[in-house]
Parts: sequence; structure tokens; C-alpha cells
Amino acid sequence: GGCGGCGGCGGQGQDVAQMLGEFVGVVKGVDQSSGHGFIECEDLKALYPQDVVLPQQQIGSHSVGETVVFTAYLNTSGKLAGKDLRSAQALAVAAALAGHAA
Repeated sequence: GGCGGCGGCGGQGQDVAQMLGEFVGVVKGVDQSSGHGFIECEDLKALYPQDVVLPQQQIGSHSVGETVVFTAYLNTSGKLAGKDLRSAQALAVAAALAGHAA
């Protein structure tokens, strides 16, 4: 298997030290001063006792309280962060449709 892809998409200024994979969480809030968002994720909380920080440009149109699927990673300062948010609801619908095709 292996997901190899995405190799040469550097130059985006993302300080990704270690990719952790895809997780589901809830948008918990937005820090008005920094513009950063936060995701609460029970699965990650078991491993890292902190909320997932969401860089400002990653929040997009997602709102507080929304359940999202996101890619979790550790940044170069060792903090838990997230990117590539998608609405979990839309994803569940897509998964259900894909399930029927199998």
C-alpha cells in the first residue's frame, strides 16, 4: 500500500516535523487576537495533552462546534497542529456512497 503521494509540494511555509495522519475532531474555538483556531480531538488527547492548533489560513469556512476531519501533525516546535480540514458530514456522505459501490 503506502500513500507515497504529495512529495514535491514544498515551499508552502508549513513547519511540519512529523505527520500523524487523519483524525476527526470538533472545532473548539478561535483565538481572536492571533486568529488561530483549536480542534478538540479525543483520540489525539490520549497521546498529546493539548488541543490541536489550527493555523489561521486553515480554518476557512469552518465554524465553532463543527465536526471536521483533518490531518494532524507536529510542527517544528513540537506543538500539535492540524491542516486540510474537511467537513465530517460531507465525508460521511461520500463514504456511504463509496460503500455502496464496493
